[in-house]
Amino acid sequence: MRALFILFILFIYFPGKSEEISLAYEGETLISYQKPYIYIIEKGQYRTIKIPEMTASAPIPFKFTDTTFARKFTPASHNLFKVNNKIYLADNLGGMVYELRQNELVRIDQSFEHKMQINSASFTFDNRIFKFGGYGFWSARNFFTYFDLNSKEWEAYSPVQGDQIPPGLFDVNQ
Repeated sequence: MRALFILFILFIYFPGKSEEISLAYEGETLISYQKPYIYIIEKGQYRTIKIPEMTASAPIPFKFTDTTFARKFTPASHNLFKVNNKIYLADNLGGMVYELRQNELVRIDQSFEHKMQINSASFTFDNRIFKFGGYGFWSARNFFTYFDLNSKEWEAYSPVQGDQIPPGLFDVNQ
């Protein structure tokens, strides 16, 4: 829904500039707004659009060091985050985290694709990437995890003693 809203702004609200911006990849695309840029991540490249100037960068091809990852990479199965002025992509299934360095996606985590938080609600808070809920092992999860940039691991986050924990959920539209 958020991607549709961003596209709406791009192609309706700024009609003079919208014809200069097009998607080259016909498959799934990740579109995310991280102030002051809209990031358009495609299969083999990405570009940025600076807001409010509506200036688009030229497509920047990805340099993959892992050919297996390059073949399996689908942008729409990731979430994009900005933490400490660095761009990260986290897998929707849980586990893997990549840092965007110039034109290369570098895996920085020490975890695995555990599939315990499929379609969790993902967000940043206090310079950390958080996930809440998700689906895994035939149930909706009701816990928080965060990615620790020092240990490069996903850690459990315990709410303050006495605070109520929301019910388990997944596939959140945020």
